[in-house]
Amino acid sequence: MATEDDKATLIRRRAPTRPVARRSGMPNGPTVEQQSIPRLRPEGVSLALSGVLFLAKAFLDNAVGEPPSGVAELAAWRVAEKATLAVTNEVLFFAVVLLIPAVIGLHRSLAGFDPRKAAWGCALVAMTIPVMMGLTIVHGRLAFPVYDIDLSDPTLTQLVVSLYYGGQHAVALLFCIATVLLALAMRRTPYGRTIVVLGWVTAVADAAGGYPWLIGPTWTSAAEVLFAGWFVAVGIRLAGSPAATSKGGVR
Repeated sequence: MATEDDKATLIRRRAPTRPVARRSGMPNGPTVEQQSIPRLRPEGVSLALSGVLFLAKAFLDNAVGEPPSGVAELAAWRVAEKATLAVTNEVLFFAVVLLIPAVIGLHRSLAGFDPRKAAWGCALVAMTIPVMMGLTIVHGRLAFPVYDIDLSDPTLTQLVVSLYYGGQHAVALLFCIATVLLALAMRRTPYGRTIVVLGWVTAVADAAGGYPWLIGPTWTSAAEVLFAGWFVAVGIRLAGSPAATSKGGVR
């Protein structure tokens, strides 16, 4: 026959365990107010900084000007703008590197709303990263000698310039498609209508900016500024957004 002490022990064993409340009276885990406090997301900061560097590159490209088509003029242009070309190359390198974490955070913020367009758009951006890094290496040959090997043959200078600007043409068209897809994925999301509309305008500018020899330096600079500005706007929104929900929204 069970005693009273045995019954009490059995009841304690069957009772569900509950977390012990803190002495302050606060339950375990963050409060609702604490959960709503925005956190600074490094992926958004990376994207915004990349945009700032691309903006600096736009001003440097405008300062360098368009490369002349003549062999002698091209060689003289390279020598005269060598210092600016060197700074441009360094800026471009870090702008491309900062896109790597940025595209990961961008996809994560959009996958819960429109996973297909988010995947396609971010995949295109990711594909441009190695292309742009290759173009950065090509562009560096205009400014930096390697083992004291410098471009002395004007024909080689023409080849390097044509490879770089031809590659930039391909990158601009890829970004045009990627920006359209990302802007479509951002509809009905916390990114807001302003960023969506700015994305569509930027996509048109990217398409036009892929033909700098047709639109001229002024419109080319404007296209580059819009391209960089959209990165900054999206990066700031991504960096300052509150913690993500289970739906996978902007974080």
